[in-house]
Amino acid sequence: RVGGAALDLGAAPGGWTEWLVTDGRAEVCVAVDPGALSQVVGKMRGVTHLREKAEVAMESGRLAEAAAVCGGIDLVVSDMNMDPRAASRLVESVAPVLKDDAMLLLTLKMVKRGAAAGRSLEAEARKALEGHWVVGEVRQLFSNGRHERTLVATRRAADGSATGSGAAGGSRAAAADSGS
Repeated sequence: RVGGAALDLGAAPGGWTEWLVTDGRAEVCVAVDPGALSQVVGKMRGVTHLREKAEVAMESGRLAEAAAVCGGIDLVVSDMNMDPRAASRLVESVAPVLKDDAMLLLTLKMVKRGAAAGRSLEAEARKALEGHWVVGEVRQLFSNGRHERTLVATRRAADGSATGSGAAGGSRAAAADSGS
């Protein structure tokens, strides 16, 4: 999907945000992070930076207001440096500002080592998202660090039905990873 509005959780210094608003991948990007965006990214057309934690932006209504200005959020990306279970719960909490067919690219930080621990963290992240998301796949992309995985999901419609294909989302994640 090209165009529309994106939400970048854990945005600083702005790598995802910059990629999203370059070449029209997103018309606007709401970047949420208490840290500073790079000067270049902060000045880019279409970037709105909420310099606070996502939880504060939701509680204050500032995230909902920013999402309303752009007609709702089509894509959520998150590379927050936090436990994947907490990151998944946080993503779940922003569901009210998203469009029914929103996509999610969530970097899972594998805070526990070992294959079994990684599978356990992935399962817990999936469970935390099940209220509003249909999780397609979890992959280790070229751009992921050694202890990171990218989870791809599609937001459920308000009636609880799936609105898109997780497999298609996986292709989008691969395209994003290749820079296409």
